[in-house]
Amino acid sequence: MDLGTILLITAVAIGALDAIILLLGPRLRRYETYSFITSTTSFLAALGAVVWLGVLIFTNQFQYDYVNETTNLVADPLLKLSALWAGQSGSLVFWTFLSFGLYFAFRVVTRGYEDDKLVSRAAMIMVIESALIAVNALVADPFRVSEVVRTDGYGLNPLLSTIWNVVHPPIIFIGYALLLVPFAIKLAGFTMRSEERNQDKIPVVESFTRLNTVASWIMLSAGIFIGGYWAYIVLGWGGYWAWDPVETTSLIPWLLVTAFYHAKPTLKKNDVLRDSFLVMGYITVVFATWVTRSGVLSSVHGFGLSLVSWTMLVTQLVNLIIGASFALYAGFR
Repeated sequence: MDLGTILLITAVAIGALDAIILLLGPRLRRYETYSFITSTTSFLAALGAVVWLGVLIFTNQFQYDYVNETTNLVADPLLKLSALWAGQSGSLVFWTFLSFGLYFAFRVVTRGYEDDKLVSRAAMIMVIESALIAVNALVADPFRVSEVVRTDGYGLNPLLSTIWNVVHPPIIFIGYALLLVPFAIKLAGFTMRSEERNQDKIPVVESFTRLNTVASWIMLSAGIFIGGYWAYIVLGWGGYWAWDPVETTSLIPWLLVTAFYHAKPTLKKNDVLRDSFLVMGYITVVFATWVTRSGVLSSVHGFGLSLVSWTMLVTQLVNLIIGASFALYAGFR
């Protein structure tokens, strides 16, 4: 078994252990310390996986199918960097790293508040979501080794061999990943009574949620703008926007986050409806990822049908059912 696969399995396993520790909470002695150790370990494992994939790409390890498909000997360093997220399985490893990274950052800024209901429940949601993304990455099998001896790789599609492929995909993925924090915070809030949600708010949690929401909107805006410019200048599709299915699905989370900001001053009393925009924003992120990988809609951005499309669909349905259930529960309390 390859080191990268071991690291992804470690991230999933330790993430699951972390969720169990958070679930047990005060019933487990020194659970705050144990949980912080597991959150750190899962993040380091995810970091190790993405670094290892980068090492394989930059050292031309063409025996790995992913490296063979995304780079070659003549690719310059920037194109090799873009190979990290240019393929289906590589982009999922990158997303896994971002998700566990944000979860670890949340645990750092909320250190000392583990006993708070909102913090502990949000942390549990974040680590479960991060582990689910890592499971999808494992299914995509980015570290698969071929028995065929190769001296060079195929490299990227010529249309992707551009500076815009270095910039556009990571910006979109960072925008997607940043929505994990407000999603978890708002969803955790739905499990609490309105009085509990509104009293004793922790300033650092409010600030961290606000920062991630604003940063996500900025990154998604930049990603959509750059994608349109790339389409017009480089790809020659005849316009900035073609209503391609993948283009449209990346627009939906942006619209929902925008709607949240428009709703803030008008829905002050109906915080469940207002916060549902952010919950749905992250759910549509998973939906956008599924559309890209399922082949259910014809798209120039699509990767085609694969096993990971079905695991991503399960992730999407789980998020939708839990999100809708929690929102209805909060609305009727």
